[in-house]
Amino acid sequence: MKAVIVAAGRGKRMGNLTDNIPKPLLKLGKDTLISRSVKILKKNRIDEIYIVVGYLKEKIEEALGSQCNYIFNPFWKTTNNMLSLWFAKPFVRGRNFLYLHGDLVYEKILIRKILHHKKGDLSLLVDHREVDREAMKVKVKNGKLIESKKEIPIKEAYGEWIGITYFSKQGSKAYFDIVDTIASDPETFRKYDTFAFTSMARNGLDVRVVNSNPHFWKEIDFGEDYLIAKDYFSKHSNF
Repeated sequence: MKAVIVAAGRGKRMGNLTDNIPKPLLKLGKDTLISRSVKILKKNRIDEIYIVVGYLKEKIEEALGSQCNYIFNPFWKTTNNMLSLWFAKPFVRGRNFLYLHGDLVYEKILIRKILHHKKGDLSLLVDHREVDREAMKVKVKNGKLIESKKEIPIKEAYGEWIGITYFSKQGSKAYFDIVDTIASDPETFRKYDTFAFTSMARNGLDVRVVNSNPHFWKEIDFGEDYLIAKDYFSKHSNF
C-alpha cells in the first residue's frame, strides 16, 4: 500500500518555532513529527511513502532521506492541503492509499484502526467528542459523512476530522477528478481537502467515518498544541 503525507506549509501560527525548520520537523522525543509517522506507516507494511513538500523542502528531504519519495508543491505559499494532495495524483490516483497531514501527533493504534475498518470509497478518522470553533467539523448520518468544514455550527457537529483518511481505488479516482475541477476555479482553488470530501459525499460516493476515540491525537497548529503533545508523549510509553 501507498501513503501520502502533506507537509508543504509554513506553519505561521507556530511563531518562531518554524522560522528555520518546517513544522513537521519539530522534535517529539528522539523523532520528529513526520519521522514518527513514517516509522508507524512502515511498521504497518506501508513502504511506498510520498511526502508533499514546500517550505524549506530540502530540510525534510535531508532528514528523511531515501526512505521516502518527494513531491514539490510550487504553490505552497498560497494553497492548502487539497492542492498539496493533488500533486500526488500521478502516483496514487486509482490506487488505495492512506493520506495524512504532516503536523499530526497520534497514538500508533489509530493507523491500525483505520486500516482495519476501511470501507466504502473513503474512510475518515473522526474524533467523536466536543469540538471548538476552529475544529474541522463533520456532520454525519448513519456512519457516513454529510459535510465537513470549520463553519458547521458546534451543536450540529458529530466531531472533528483528525487529518487521516483511507482512499479506496474508486475513492482516489473520484477525489482527483473532483479536485481537477475545483483547482481550475479561482473561487475554490484555495479550499481545504474536506471541501472535496464533501463534494464526494454529495455526489453519492460512500464516504465513511471511523471513530478515533478513545485514542489521543493532536494537530500541531499552535505552540500550545506542541506543548500538550510533548507532555502526553513523555507520560505514555506506548504512545
